[in-house]
Amino acid sequence: MALDAATVVVLALAALFIIVRYRTTRRQNQKAPRPPSWPIIGHLHLLQQKRPIHRILSSLSESYGPIIHLQLGFRPLLVISSSDLAKQCFTTNDKAFASRPHLAVGRQMGYNYKMLGAAPYGSYWRNIRRVCTIQIFSATRIESFKDARSEEISALIHSLFESCQREVTPVNLKSRLSDLTFNIILRMVANKRVSEPVHSKDFQEAQRFKEMIEESFFLAGAFEVGDYLPFLKWFDVQGIVAAMKKLHKKRDVFMQKLVIDHRENRKTYADAQELIDVLISATDNHQIQSDSDDDVVKATALGMISAGTDTSSVTIEWALAALLQHPHFLSKAQEELDTHVGRERVIEEADLNNLKYLQAIVKETLRLYPAAPLLVPHASIEACSVGGFHVPAGTRLLVNAWAIHRDPAVWERPTEFDPERFFKSAEDIDVKGQHFELIPFGSGRRMCPGMSLALTIVTHTLGRLLQSFEWSIPAGTTIDMREGFGLTMPKAVPLKAMIKPRIPLHFY
Repeated sequence: MALDAATVVVLALAALFIIVRYRTTRRQNQKAPRPPSWPIIGHLHLLQQKRPIHRILSSLSESYGPIIHLQLGFRPLLVISSSDLAKQCFTTNDKAFASRPHLAVGRQMGYNYKMLGAAPYGSYWRNIRRVCTIQIFSATRIESFKDARSEEISALIHSLFESCQREVTPVNLKSRLSDLTFNIILRMVANKRVSEPVHSKDFQEAQRFKEMIEESFFLAGAFEVGDYLPFLKWFDVQGIVAAMKKLHKKRDVFMQKLVIDHRENRKTYADAQELIDVLISATDNHQIQSDSDDDVVKATALGMISAGTDTSSVTIEWALAALLQHPHFLSKAQEELDTHVGRERVIEEADLNNLKYLQAIVKETLRLYPAAPLLVPHASIEACSVGGFHVPAGTRLLVNAWAIHRDPAVWERPTEFDPERFFKSAEDIDVKGQHFELIPFGSGRRMCPGMSLALTIVTHTLGRLLQSFEWSIPAGTTIDMREGFGLTMPKAVPLKAMIKPRIPLHFY
């Protein structure tokens, strides 16, 4: 039977619709490129190399593109290594990627995911984030601890003055910078510090706690196989979970004592405003709903101490190491300090906005040496599309900030340390999550809430160190710029430098 022209047209259009719909659906369900995988373990074997993970993932991106799908055991992972794709994740798909994966470290050492950085997306996270943003990391609150920060930085400068007066050997900066940032954060949180008289009980407790924080970083960066192969979770074949539980108990004793002491002090000093007091007030006033108010306070305070100690000290150390390798940039920074501050007084936080060269040095340090080269992992709570590829719900997301910051398509001479690149750019690039080619603190609703505090500590400390001393490398030595392993980047060998006073000690 012959078909009339109208029927033929209808059938042709129907066939075209089916073909287009099929191709569109197939494209929408297509996953990102992926390397060859092994049965059961997927791509886990690719990460077991003697190189930092961010470099391994960067190498894979060079072969497979800036968006990669990996299968880590039973867990799908999306790896992003370009600023354009990062922008899609943190703008269009910000809510889709607003959660965190359930990892052993968050369960065992984060008070069952009550720590802000590990909490899954939901009402609890929104409440604790609101309290942290408005009451803890607000400009007014940060300003209120200005004197404590200045006192700790001055204590560091005094210590270095004494060292360069009586020691011939170079000063070791790593431990001093770590003590500095730990003391600043601990004073803000609980009005305690590690550098009390050595034989005092407070000193010994704070020192033990600092050692626990350092152990926490080691365990947090360890590879726990049960996170990726759930059937091994209950066996703890590596002993990592047992170590986490043991460490958590020791940390909890210290944190619980802080909470008890501050609850008692609040009966006498109702206006106490250490950050732990702010958290206690928030839980007492039911601004944060939880099955355990003390756990909320301990988890949030501990998260601030952990996140604010190592990251800031490592960034200052990287900045000094880079400047020692490029003394002409160091000299220009000191010239700026002499012009805007002089040598008759010390640099203060109020001066920082006028010190554009110093700010550029900090930006360039965060670009080349981000303290977290891989941003904290995200987890998708709903299906979405990134780069035209389908991303199912439950996919983990890793954004390789280290690779983005060194992308030759974005940065000229990407591996060179050059703070002046920020003066040559037509756009005023900052690190506050709006310019996706430079995201050391992340972006979107899960970006680091303590960014402003961290920038203040790093910039002020670096400014004081450059103003106070002349810096040089010990004769016959080189600076070790190797990276550590895991998710953070501590120096493999502590930075040592020769210093001599640049301004008189009595100004301090």
